[in-house]
Amino acid sequence: MNPMKQKKIVTVKELETLFYNLEEIRDVSKSLLSALDSAIKITDNNPARAAMGNVFLSQVDQLSSAYTSYCSEHSASVSLYAKLKKKSKPFSSFLEQCINGPDTKGLDLLAYLIKPVQRVCKYPLFVKELKNNTPQSEDDYLQLKMAYNIVNGLVNRVNTSAKEADNLHNILRIESSLHSYPENLKLLTHGRRFLLEGRWTLVDFLRTDREAERYFFFFNDMMLYAKDIGKEKYLYKGIM
Repeated sequence: MNPMKQKKIVTVKELETLFYNLEEIRDVSKSLLSALDSAIKITDNNPARAAMGNVFLSQVDQLSSAYTSYCSEHSASVSLYAKLKKKSKPFSSFLEQCINGPDTKGLDLLAYLIKPVQRVCKYPLFVKELKNNTPQSEDDYLQLKMAYNIVNGLVNRVNTSAKEADNLHNILRIESSLHSYPENLKLLTHGRRFLLEGRWTLVDFLRTDREAERYFFFFNDMMLYAKDIGKEKYLYKGIM
């Protein structure tokens, strides 16, 4: 984020749209981690006796505010990412340098932008696991039960945004993996939903039952097929 800002790869407004309140997400996550660590240290580093439920209850308002805001703006962030990657040479070149750098593990910016959306969906699972491993006779059991209901409600509120974000990421992933597809073919269009993908055998009955293995991408309004050329790259062959 800071290198992009320092090198003026994008405008200030574009930077705000891309990352929105990501720094707030970072801060509330660090605060939650610190509070959990403190709760464990109070019990002489015995997690089984730590008041985890109280920690989540004390942090849930900040978590809810930060993640709700981020998820509600995520679609705008992904749309701008797609636009810049296609039309801005400095932006696409910068992303390529980052992917090949030592700190990104070969992941594109898009993979990192979705992480907060994925993270918030994991909180109910984490709290539920804590609750299930806490005896009901313990004081913290009730606190964990309350915390689970709250964080689960948070996920339900952002679930629509999370599904939309996942759909956008899948379509952009497919688009970036395709080679030699028509310029007028725009995969990312309003209302299009990615459904599933997989490898099937295509049979051409007009050519004496000639068979060819193809990789298919299914959407709600069309089906695209391509030839797998390795390393998650595909050569466009057509649509149906």
